[in-house]
Amino acid sequence: QPGRFNISTGQPVTVEQLLNALRMFASFYGMPEYGEAREGDIRVSTLDPSRARETFEWAAGVSLDKGLEATWTWYMAQNSQHAN
Repeated sequence: QPGRFNISTGQPVTVEQLLNALRMFASFYGMPEYGEAREGDIRVSTLDPSRARETFEWAAGVSLDKGLEATWTWYMAQNSQHAN
C-alpha cells in the first residue's frame, strides 16, 4: 500500500528529551543555547504509528532511548570505519 508510515513508539517526546538522550550517548556535557520561542515551534512531537501497525502488523520493539542508543552506536561504528 503506497503512502507514508510513521515508525515510532507513539509516545510524546520533547526536543529537550531528545537532546538529553543524545547528550548522554555522545558524552556531550556542554550547555545548549536556548532562544526565544518562535511561532510554529513544536514543543512536543507525537507520531501516530497506527497505519504501520494496521498495514504491516508492526509495533515498536524498543523504547525511543534504546533506539537512539542503538542508532548512535551504529553511526559511530560507521564513522570510525570510514576514518581508517
